[in-house]
Amino acid sequence: MTPNSNLKTLLERAVVKILHGDTFKGTGFFIAPDYLLTAHHCLRDCLDKNQLFVKSSVYGKLPVFFDEEKSFPDPQIDIAVLKLQNGKEVSDYLPLGLLTDHHVMDDILAVGYPAEILSFIPGQLHGFPEHSPHQFFNNAMKAAGQSGGPVYHFATRRVVGLALSIYSTPENFVRDGGLAGRFEILFKHWPELQALNQQAVERWEGRLQNIEPVKPLLALPTRWWYYGLASLLLLAMLILMVLGPNSLLSDPNVKLVDYSVTYSSESRTLIPEIDLKMRNTGDQVAFIKRLEIEVISEATYEDCRNPAYSLVEVSAEYDIDLIRSPQINISHAIKPAEVDRIKVSVGRSEGGPTLTVYKTILKLIYDEDNKVSKSEPIFLKMMGPTVWAGMFIHGVNKEEWEQCVKRNKEIFGKIGYDIYGDNPIIKKTTQIDPIVR
Repeated sequence: MTPNSNLKTLLERAVVKILHGDTFKGTGFFIAPDYLLTAHHCLRDCLDKNQLFVKSSVYGKLPVFFDEEKSFPDPQIDIAVLKLQNGKEVSDYLPLGLLTDHHVMDDILAVGYPAEILSFIPGQLHGFPEHSPHQFFNNAMKAAGQSGGPVYHFATRRVVGLALSIYSTPENFVRDGGLAGRFEILFKHWPELQALNQQAVERWEGRLQNIEPVKPLLALPTRWWYYGLASLLLLAMLILMVLGPNSLLSDPNVKLVDYSVTYSSESRTLIPEIDLKMRNTGDQVAFIKRLEIEVISEATYEDCRNPAYSLVEVSAEYDIDLIRSPQINISHAIKPAEVDRIKVSVGRSEGGPTLTVYKTILKLIYDEDNKVSKSEPIFLKMMGPTVWAGMFIHGVNKEEWEQCVKRNKEIFGKIGYDIYGDNPIIKKTTQIDPIVR
């Protein structure tokens, strides 16, 4: 069964990415104004549970608390309960439901973030494994990243499962389904969930009633209706003959859907690597020609310890020189509805040993008419290629230290960057502790 766009929108609003810091770990979804579910194995490597966040297309990035008491680390159950911090609540959440043998071969819809891109994957419920009564077989588990996402059941209009794992053919060539978790044990273990779920059911049913049903035809079409249809078909044939088959297709339309920035640090230089994800939402192939980086503004950190440097210049390899030539030519084709990615490293031919933060915009240039797809502002951190081989710390008094910190906050505040936030670059390379003389 194919969901209509209104149902997909309601589901999307309640589904989130699970993050540890800024690292994607899987999918989750709201079941109440302040509670979420995800797969417990998504949090297995998250040693610092204070760094858990969810990222919503509606509510942004929100900190969450891992409720260990309500969760199940057992791989046969594999459910984790999360709670919004600071008393925050949302208005988009999904009702849970239970399954029976009568639901085998019913239509379902898995919602999640495989490759960190929101996807709706239809399928069917295939049965219940004897060795694992808390799970069910289905053919809607397709890719990594789905784990923790909801499995929606069309017949009951409830979320009846939580995506857990993919199983493959013996040769591991084809991923042909997997397992999702059921919620019976969660209701038994968490008595208050029944009342929370009733609230979700009432809200969900009310929102579904606002989805307009498709109105049936009240009468058979008349002969004039057929004459009009024939005229439209004739007109379409004439357009195809004159303009060619591509005239009815929409132009390529490349969207930058996500990005990440990582850093390699060698010989005290700092070189960002950008991993850019893009999607072609048009009906024709898009041909990527060039990636450009526009610097909007920049700020350089002042080392408040008042050091004297012994400097040396080091060499480094990178794809784009932000100072001399902030672009790179690319020959890349993206098919319609296809998602692809580009990775580039960015360096600079001139610069000193202290941290500079550049506020930039990425521009993808594509097709013969040089269409442009732009990113939101992205911060890139750089150090070098002139670096210190040694240094002597003169030291400062308290007033000089405070004035220096104030100057740093002001200059970085102008570009919208929190230099004294949780910034490992500053902590590692400059050790912001006052050396008072």
